[in-house]
Amino acid sequence: AGDSGGTKTNCILVSDNQEILTSFVIPGMASLHEGTLPCMDIAAEAASGIPGKLNPELVYFSLGGPNTEEVRKALQHAFPNAHVHIEREANGTLLSEIAHILDIQGAVLAGTGVTAVGFHNGSRRYAEGWGPVFGDRGSGAGTGMAAVKKYLREIDGLEPESRLKE
Repeated sequence: AGDSGGTKTNCILVSDNQEILTSFVIPGMASLHEGTLPCMDIAAEAASGIPGKLNPELVYFSLGGPNTEEVRKALQHAFPNAHVHIEREANGTLLSEIAHILDIQGAVLAGTGVTAVGFHNGSRRYAEGWGPVFGDRGSGAGTGMAAVKKYLREIDGLEPESRLKE
């Protein structure tokens, strides 16, 4: 399994009896546009992180970017005998599947972007996240835009000066 953003991918190999066999970090595979990152090379690096002659039956990735098909193809090439399943990290599917096991009512998924997801009567509810079109005030982009807005309002004399102008 892997949790991949644009910067890094945390990988973990788990046995059938839920024993962690290894974990390692490789470069990130998530990007806004296909072809931006060397996904084939990164997927090959993921395969080389598997010890010995182990051959995973399932490769599951939670992906921070919309290039899911590119990553799926790269991982399928690197793991030709495995079922490859890619999901966007912000969709909450993984959390909704294990919410009853962990007895959680909601979670905040934080990385470069932030998504809050809650569970009620078997359905998911979202608050924030999914990029600037739908909100994402807690993300790096959201806080950066807020800082720029505040700075420009200070220049225009619409807000008291702060340390932003220093």
